[in-house]
Amino acid sequence: SDAGLMGAFFFVGYTAVTVSAFFWARKINWRLVCLVSAPIAASALIATGYVNSYLLNTLLIILAGGASSAIYVIGTIAVGDTSNPPKWMGAKIGAETALGGVFLILSPSFIVGPFGFKGIVFALAIVTLACIIFLPLFPSRGSKGSEDETGTLVQISKAEAVSLWCLLAAVVI
Repeated sequence: SDAGLMGAFFFVGYTAVTVSAFFWARKINWRLVCLVSAPIAASALIATGYVNSYLLNTLLIILAGGASSAIYVIGTIAVGDTSNPPKWMGAKIGAETALGGVFLILSPSFIVGPFGFKGIVFALAIVTLACIIFLPLFPSRGSKGSEDETGTLVQISKAEAVSLWCLLAAVVI
């Protein structure tokens, strides 16, 4: 009956790492982050298939969420560093939605039915580990936001500032 909370626990770890990304994401090697995070996330997911303790499963799911977030943060920042971020962000979101949709449509028949919970966590672990094969094509650092780069202060009106805060509140909600 508590299995439904596992998704919420995943996002506890996910949110914690995402919030902390401001402090580390531009300072360390992106390939290394993904190379370390993918096996951590996959191992934590696989372990949930064998652990019967609800508390331990909760901790494993939080760990998987945090490790998954590290990969997602790096990918999102990399898209922001492209020459056309809106175009590539759209492509990124479209690809995530399409692949996630295919996974959700196929997993009940081909994974959950025959293999149950273990099947779903193994499948998610495999998908997570698959990102490692693309690491050689991925930059090790971003091209924007380096410490020696000087930024430009953009002046916005009070109405624009209120709109941005409302947008931020909507995202949080």
